Amino acid sequence: MGLARIAAQQPVAGDGGRVGRCRAGAWGVRPPRLNRGVRRLIHEEAVRRSLFDADAPWTVRAGAVCLMLANLLDFVYSLFTEWSAPAASPGVWRGVVKPLIGLGAGLAWSWGIAQMLGVFYWGWVVVVALVAITFLVMLALATLGLESGFSAHAWSAPEVLGLVLVAASFILLVSKPSLRAYWQKGRLVLKKTPESPNNPLQSPAGGKCGVESPGICARRD
Repeated sequence: MGLARIAAQQPVAGDGGRVGRCRAGAWGVRPPRLNRGVRRLIHEEAVRRSLFDADAPWTVRAGAVCLMLANLLDFVYSLFTEWSAPAASPGVWRGVVKPLIGLGAGLAWSWGIAQMLGVFYWGWVVVVALVAITFLVMLALATLGLESGFSAHAWSAPEVLGLVLVAASFILLVSKPSLRAYWQKGRLVLKKTPESPNNPLQSPAGGKCGVESPGICARRD
């Protein structure tokens, strides 16, 4: 029995060690555990893939991060504005639910851009471009002394920082690498993540052989 266990742990040439892992699972022997450094690298890679698409250039990633930070800043500033007044009583909807909905929508939109989903990217770029053009036209009319509906506004520090983040995000997302990446590799749905055949924690294709179903492996061997 001892020799059988030793033989079960030896990988078979050409199959990536799958047969050995199948027999080890069938006889109650656990596959070798990954060390802490390898597990940390696998976890970091999984988190990175969940946030950014592998085809996203650094400009798309940086633009999405700036947009996320702008949404977080707007959420915090909205809560502070609603609840900081001496006699403030905004209620649950205005004081909690509405800012949370705005934060969730903003973060989801930023994540969609980071995942190379064209509907989020092109929709956001077009809307921000129209808003920027409208703002510049109104500012020019106000400068010339014409009626524009533009009124002076005292900008606070969080508002200025949020505007800078949105402007930085727009510049990064309309840069040449971002436009080329979305033109060539943009998609409408999420890309499926391929399973790694070298990961001993995953079962082989079809789920027919692994630690979770050792009986099948035993019958196949």
